[in-house]
Amino acid sequence: MKILLVPSWYPQNSSDMSGSFFRTQAMALAEEGHEVTVFAIHLVPIYKCIKMGFRPLRIHKEEDGKVSTWRVVSINFFPGILFLSLWWRKRIFLHLYRKYIEEGGAPDIIHAHAALWGGWLITRSGNFKEDPPALVVTEHTSGYAQGRIRNRQCEMAREVYEKVDSVIFVSEVLRGDVEKATGADLSAAHIVPNPVAKQFFENVRSAKTQGGDASPIFVNVAGLTSIKNQQMLINAFCEVQREFPLARLWLVGDGPEKKALIQTARKMGVESSVVFFGKKAADEIPSLLRKADVYVLSSNYESFGVAAVEALSSGLPVVATRCGGPQEIVWKEDGALVAVGDQRALARQMLFIAKNLEKFDPKVISRRAFGRFSSCKIMKRLKEIYLECRGPLSR
Repeated sequence: MKILLVPSWYPQNSSDMSGSFFRTQAMALAEEGHEVTVFAIHLVPIYKCIKMGFRPLRIHKEEDGKVSTWRVVSINFFPGILFLSLWWRKRIFLHLYRKYIEEGGAPDIIHAHAALWGGWLITRSGNFKEDPPALVVTEHTSGYAQGRIRNRQCEMAREVYEKVDSVIFVSEVLRGDVEKATGADLSAAHIVPNPVAKQFFENVRSAKTQGGDASPIFVNVAGLTSIKNQQMLINAFCEVQREFPLARLWLVGDGPEKKALIQTARKMGVESSVVFFGKKAADEIPSLLRKADVYVLSSNYESFGVAAVEALSSGLPVVATRCGGPQEIVWKEDGALVAVGDQRALARQMLFIAKNLEKFDPKVISRRAFGRFSSCKIMKRLKEIYLECRGPLSR
């Protein structure tokens, strides 16, 4: 099939973690033999445009493996003025789409990621009267449950869900949150998790032969933000260190909370055991995970939990908060779930797994994750959905 992907945000390069799961899905679709093109629209401040060689509506075409990426970098001319910003996005999208049609004809599927604003673009940019493609949107946005999506934006999202041929959510929890926030009837929506890149399943280590590893390594891969709640994680780690003085905590990522987290580690006397790796390239994460023992997700909310899935795929047991997506990801055989904000429970489960690492066979954990989240599994489901809605349907 000829598939056009329209993500609401997208990595600016192969090492950019922002929207990396969109790129993973694009690569997986291409590996399955589909002809995949991605429209990546970046609206950035003027100083970044100068650095990136801005030219109005210039299309940068890149071959990313088997995926063709059409990228437009533009000044965000109207920051804070939504309707003007959307008008400019729409103009860029139509420019891209016209060139796409001229070069190779219409796609079979246009698949947007997130209703705001990829989904809005594909439903507001014309009726696609010539060879109309099927329209699909996958929702990933976590802001609905947190009240960060305004009423008018919720209305716009609902309009998108009503106009497309198929709606997909990455978790059941997210579907419920969006349904409540937008008032849309999403009972017919599909649940399809994000796929995991194949390198996470490679070179998984063997099980520990003894329990009670004296120097377990706990790892968290996430932006250093308040919603990820690494403050609680560091405090829980302090409790773990009382029994495992040689334990280490790896924080992989960057963000506005970094300075405060460093201060917390110093105040708690664990600064030498908490390692801040900063932002890592996507292709560096698999090897880093394989060196750790336990993955810990301490978030207040997750619409899915890509990093937890990647950890399971790498063979790590996971301790996670019941913050949305993780309830559908972490099985009791693979780790433990605790209440959001419960520091003591988080520490107890971190300790339990550290003392019983031999009971969590990495190869078995990875094999279970492969059966649920591998690219081949997810791509098969996507193909079924595409075939269900493919064709010239009236809108």
